[in-house]
Amino acid sequence: METTSQFAANTEILLILALIAIVLSVIAVGLSFYTIISAGRQKKSHSRPSSTAQEAKELAEKLDSDFESRCKRIAREVLDEDRLAQQKAAQAAAERAAAEKAAEPAVQPEPEKPSFVTEHLYGEYDEQDRGFSVQDITSTKVARSQVEIDTLSPDRAEFSIIPDIDSSLVPGIKDCCEMTKGEWTDYRTIRTVAKGRLELKGDKWNIVEKAKIVLE
Repeated sequence: METTSQFAANTEILLILALIAIVLSVIAVGLSFYTIISAGRQKKSHSRPSSTAQEAKELAEKLDSDFESRCKRIAREVLDEDRLAQQKAAQAAAERAAAEKAAEPAVQPEPEKPSFVTEHLYGEYDEQDRGFSVQDITSTKVARSQVEIDTLSPDRAEFSIIPDIDSSLVPGIKDCCEMTKGEWTDYRTIRTVAKGRLELKGDKWNIVEKAKIVLE
């Protein structure tokens, strides 16, 4: 904004100077013609009219040429000032843009989330805590294992009853599943028809939804 105002002021000054130069040139031409005519009248008896007219013509042509050159020079100066002002304005805009970009906070890339790997685990139901303690969950089947657990995310999993679970462990699972068919007193195997859902809270997998089983 400041550069534009300065350029406008410079342009006005140059235009005023150009008008002054034009006025002075016109006055000079008028004075020249007046001088020539006066000199012609005074020397009428010593020179020929044709010579005086020729001199006046040559002087007028010279003055016209000087006036044209002066006008062209003034026009070039105005154009040069305009070009220089535009270059300064463009440079100032580029510097402002660079400063604003440098002042912007750098965008930090989001840390890559570790890829989750599902696991197939085995667990023992804790009747008191009504869930599965993390410390009782193993990666391989052991003698006390009652359910199979498949992790879905760091804090979500699903579970099913081990089909060939030891009969001595069956009473411990009745609270974590829902029997839809069969009798606890007469069955050979346990089949899970709908897996139960678990949610990890602290160091325990809590039952969100019981598993549905059929006794066959």
